[in-house]
Amino acid sequence: MLLKLLSFLANGTIALTLTVAALARDTPLAFAMPCETQQTNGSPHNRSTNMVSGTVTYRQRIALPPDARLVVRLEDVSRADAAAIVIAEETIETAGQQVPISFRLTYDPSRIEERNRYHVRAQIFYGDALRWTSTVMYPVITQGNATEVAILLQPVGQ
Repeated sequence: MLLKLLSFLANGTIALTLTVAALARDTPLAFAMPCETQQTNGSPHNRSTNMVSGTVTYRQRIALPPDARLVVRLEDVSRADAAAIVIAEETIETAGQQVPISFRLTYDPSRIEERNRYHVRAQIFYGDALRWTSTVMYPVITQGNATEVAILLQPVGQ
């Protein structure tokens, strides 16, 4: 007999426990793997603020050119079979400013449903070319998530 148990741990790890009947006794086997979700900072969602804020940065020691443009979006990602719905968007012309760059997204609270999932996505463009993007989900607002995030970008292949 094989029994599978999948659970999500508080540290963002998925744990899979298998119990296998072997001869006259059960032998538990446990496996764990990291989950592709980033923890958020700050306090849980407060509807009265109607704002998501945070910073955008990257690890590489590369200066942004003067024409760099940061685009940050709050998206509803609840539907697996459809594109994300943009709830709010902010475009920041960096004009020589370097990372980390702060952002504040104000959203319409009537567009937020407690059962839905929301995340923040960020991208940096040099002119019209996408050069940096977020590659993991940064959950916010609902399901106990905060309204402040620190987004780490990755370079886009040239």
